[in-house]
Amino acid sequence: MKLQPIVALNYKANYFKQNVQNNNMRVADNCFILKNNQYEISFSAKKLKFNMADADFIFNYPSKGNFHPAKIAQLLDAVNLSKNFRFPNPTMVTGPFLGSQSKEFIKRLKDLGIESVIYLGRGCNAYRDKCKQAGINYFHFDLTGAVKCNDPNYFTPKKNGKLLVSDDFEDKLKKLIKLVSTKRVYMGCLHGITRTNLAISLNYYLNKNFRKATQHLQNTHLWNTAPTHKTAERIVTSLSHKQKSNVSI
Repeated sequence: MKLQPIVALNYKANYFKQNVQNNNMRVADNCFILKNNQYEISFSAKKLKFNMADADFIFNYPSKGNFHPAKIAQLLDAVNLSKNFRFPNPTMVTGPFLGSQSKEFIKRLKDLGIESVIYLGRGCNAYRDKCKQAGINYFHFDLTGAVKCNDPNYFTPKKNGKLLVSDDFEDKLKKLIKLVSTKRVYMGCLHGITRTNLAISLNYYLNKNFRKATQHLQNTHLWNTAPTHKTAERIVTSLSHKQKSNVSI
């Protein structure tokens, strides 16, 4: 089966250096799904075969209106930030912290269609201010203490292993799911892996609109490097019926 177009991002950068160019991300011309969970991608006249355990394949949804995911990938590639860049669904791109980039860089994100930035690390006022100046909505949802469910502002452990989830966490989770459902977003933490995987997983379990689009991530190397989907399961199953109804879509 043919998939086109695609952004292929390989976590094992040395393989890419030997086979493609001196960078770890390139936009592929074509991609074919082969047997046994293997992919064949072509870069100009060169064809390469990959197993999902060795590489992350990020489906590059075509430009729609003023939203240009491939150009966003190339923007990050130009400043060596594309290593952990992904397309979990048609209106979301995820990756590392961009708060240290210039105001012009953030403005370029806006020009390429990003409407909201969701930052999942510790607070950064400079990041917030740059987004505001660029006309991008900025939402801060620190998931640092949620990775191990040990943030007392979010969770209180119960004897049965479940958690009492705070109203604050519920409110922020509801806003995250609403944003990724209604806006074109750039979401990430410091490196775009652990806390980002947790947010993607929470959205996967609670937002039925994106469940199918996110499915392809589950066997990738980057996903399994930080398997926070188990943490997401624990959080979701700990939500009360009322909380789940409030945050789910």
